[in-house]
Amino acid sequence: MMQPEEIEVKYILPVIRKQLCIGFKKKGLSQKYISEILGITPAAVSQYLKSKRATKIELPKQINSKIEKICDKEDITAEKIAIEIRKLSKQIKNKKILCKIHKKYDLSIEKGCIFCEECLK
Repeated sequence: MMQPEEIEVKYILPVIRKQLCIGFKKKGLSQKYISEILGITPAAVSQYLKSKRATKIELPKQINSKIEKICDKEDITAEKIAIEIRKLSKQIKNKKILCKIHKKYDLSIEKGCIFCEECLK
Protein backbone atom coordinates (compact mmCIF):
# COMPACT_ATOMS: atom_id res chain seq x y z
CA MET A 1 0.00 0.00 0.00
CA MET A 2 1.29 3.43 -0.94
CA GLN A 3 1.19 6.24 1.59
CA PRO A 4 -0.57 9.44 0.44
CA GLU A 5 2.73 11.27 0.87
CA GLU A 6 4.27 8.92 -1.71
CA ILE A 7 1.49 9.84 -4.13
CA GLU A 8 2.19 13.52 -3.51
CA VAL A 9 5.92 13.13 -4.16
CA LYS A 10 5.59 10.79 -7.12
CA TYR A 11 2.63 12.36 -8.93
CA ILE A 12 1.36 15.66 -7.47
CA LEU A 13 4.57 17.62 -6.89
CA PRO A 14 6.00 16.82 -10.34
CA VAL A 15 2.84 17.90 -12.17
CA ILE A 16 2.72 21.14 -10.16
CA ARG A 17 6.36 21.77 -11.04
CA LYS A 18 5.68 20.98 -14.69
CA GLN A 19 2.81 23.46 -14.86
CA LEU A 20 4.92 26.10 -13.12
CA CYS A 21 7.77 25.53 -15.60
CA ILE A 22 5.38 25.93 -18.52
CA GLY A 23 3.84 29.08 -17.04
CA PHE A 24 7.17 30.69 -16.22
CA LYS A 25 8.57 29.84 -19.65
CA LYS A 26 5.53 31.47 -21.29
CA LYS A 27 6.26 34.52 -19.16
CA GLY A 28 9.74 34.62 -20.69
CA LEU A 29 11.83 33.43 -17.76
CA SER A 30 14.98 31.48 -18.56
CA GLN A 31 15.21 27.78 -17.77
CA LYS A 32 18.15 28.54 -15.47
CA TYR A 33 16.11 31.07 -13.48
CA ILE A 34 13.11 28.72 -13.38
CA SER A 35 15.35 25.99 -11.98
CA GLU A 36 16.63 28.35 -9.29
CA ILE A 37 13.22 29.48 -8.08
CA LEU A 38 11.79 25.95 -8.14
CA GLY A 39 14.87 24.40 -6.53
CA ILE A 40 15.35 21.86 -9.31
CA THR A 41 18.04 21.31 -11.93
CA PRO A 42 17.96 22.99 -15.34
CA ALA A 43 17.78 19.47 -16.82
CA ALA A 44 14.59 18.82 -14.83
CA VAL A 45 13.09 22.05 -16.17
CA SER A 46 13.96 20.95 -19.69
CA GLN A 47 12.33 17.56 -19.15
CA TYR A 48 9.16 19.16 -17.77
CA LEU A 49 8.96 21.51 -20.75
CA LYS A 50 9.45 18.63 -23.20
CA SER A 51 6.82 16.52 -21.37
CA LYS A 52 9.33 13.86 -20.42
CA ARG A 53 8.25 14.11 -16.76
CA ALA A 54 4.91 14.39 -15.00
CA THR A 55 2.84 12.94 -17.83
CA LYS A 56 0.60 10.50 -15.96
CA ILE A 57 -1.92 12.89 -14.41
CA GLU A 58 -3.58 16.18 -15.19
CA LEU A 59 -4.68 18.61 -12.56
CA PRO A 60 -8.21 20.03 -12.59
CA LYS A 61 -8.76 23.39 -14.29
CA GLN A 62 -9.26 25.20 -10.97
CA ILE A 63 -5.78 24.13 -9.79
CA ASN A 64 -4.20 24.95 -13.15
CA SER A 65 -5.74 28.42 -13.07
CA LYS A 66 -4.21 28.99 -9.63
CA ILE A 67 -0.84 27.91 -11.01
CA GLU A 68 -1.25 30.40 -13.87
CA LYS A 69 -1.91 33.18 -11.34
CA ILE A 70 1.26 32.23 -9.46
CA CYS A 71 3.23 32.49 -12.72
CA ASP A 72 1.76 35.93 -13.41
CA LYS A 73 3.07 37.41 -10.15
CA GLU A 74 5.87 39.92 -10.55
CA ASP A 75 7.86 39.30 -7.37
CA ILE A 76 8.67 35.60 -7.76
CA THR A 77 11.15 34.16 -5.28
CA ALA A 78 12.03 30.60 -4.30
CA GLU A 79 10.51 31.15 -0.85
CA LYS A 80 7.22 32.44 -2.24
CA ILE A 81 7.03 29.56 -4.71
CA ALA A 82 7.61 27.04 -1.91
CA ILE A 83 4.71 28.58 0.04
CA GLU A 84 2.45 28.54 -3.03
CA ILE A 85 3.27 24.89 -3.73
CA ARG A 86 2.32 24.00 -0.15
CA LYS A 87 -0.97 25.86 -0.54
CA LEU A 88 -1.69 24.01 -3.79
CA SER A 89 -0.87 20.70 -2.17
CA LYS A 90 -3.27 21.44 0.68
CA GLN A 91 -6.02 22.38 -1.78
CA ILE A 92 -5.43 19.16 -3.69
CA LYS A 93 -5.93 17.21 -0.47
CA ASN A 94 -8.99 19.21 0.59
CA LYS A 95 -10.69 18.77 -2.79
CA LYS A 96 -10.02 15.00 -2.62
CA ILE A 97 -7.94 15.11 -5.80
CA LEU A 98 -5.18 13.30 -3.93
CA CYS A 99 -7.64 10.56 -2.98
CA LYS A 100 -8.66 10.03 -6.62
CA ILE A 101 -5.05 9.75 -7.73
CA HIS A 102 -4.24 7.48 -4.78
CA LYS A 103 -7.06 5.13 -5.73
CA LYS A 104 -5.94 5.15 -9.37
CA TYR A 105 -2.32 4.22 -8.67
CA ASP A 106 -2.63 2.07 -5.55
CA LEU A 107 -4.53 -1.01 -6.61
CA SER A 108 -4.59 -2.36 -3.05
CA ILE A 109 -7.32 0.17 -2.21
CA GLU A 110 -10.73 -1.36 -2.74
CA LYS A 111 -13.60 0.57 -1.17
CA GLY A 112 -11.85 3.32 0.71
CA CYS A 113 -8.58 4.42 2.07
CA ILE A 114 -8.02 5.07 5.75
CA PHE A 115 -5.08 7.30 4.87
CA CYS A 116 -7.04 9.54 2.52
CA GLU A 117 -9.90 9.83 4.96
CA GLU A 118 -7.46 10.65 7.75
CA CYS A 119 -5.69 13.39 5.79
CA LEU A 120 -9.01 15.16 5.27
CA LYS A 121 -9.66 15.55 9.01
